[in-house]
Amino acid sequence: EKLNRHEEAELAYRKAIELDPSDARPWFNLGQLLEKQSRLNEAASAYDQWAKLDDAPHSWRQKQQANLQVRLCGNALRQALTTMDLAALQAALTQLLEASMDVAASLVSRAFVEELLVPLLADKKEAEVVLQAMRDSGYEKYARPMLLAFEVALHDREAMLEELEPEIKTATRRIFERLVGLV
Repeated sequence: EKLNRHEEAELAYRKAIELDPSDARPWFNLGQLLEKQSRLNEAASAYDQWAKLDDAPHSWRQKQQANLQVRLCGNALRQALTTMDLAALQAALTQLLEASMDVAASLVSRAFVEELLVPLLADKKEAEVVLQAMRDSGYEKYARPMLLAFEVALHDREAMLEELEPEIKTATRRIFERLVGLV
């Protein structure tokens, strides 16, 4: 895999799985390889098998699976935006909430904030549509600071941060800084 011989790496991982299906490591490696190739559904299946077999800390497995769920949602979301299919957009956002083991952590993850939301800010119209869809999907319940930070970045109104309640001001500012590249 390090030599970018992905087909050979995939064959090797699959052979290792065939030889010892109870070994978690090749399942994980296969998942990583498939994820790098943007074969996300296949990666999800490999990670699911890995999670069944592995004794890695539960929190680490959750983080791995959460990042993949965010990437799957991002793909579906971008596809829905291409055609402005609002029902598909809503479905992708709802799927993320339903599939995440830790919704709040997923919604402030690097995959969600830097890889999904930041690029959306380049197109204000699309970003506004996504912001409204997140609100309609109930994202505020899980990640109000993230939604507020996205709104502040979208409308270029950093002064809004000073008007927030102290309980959420710091978290919102940190996410805003991630969104606009200050960190």
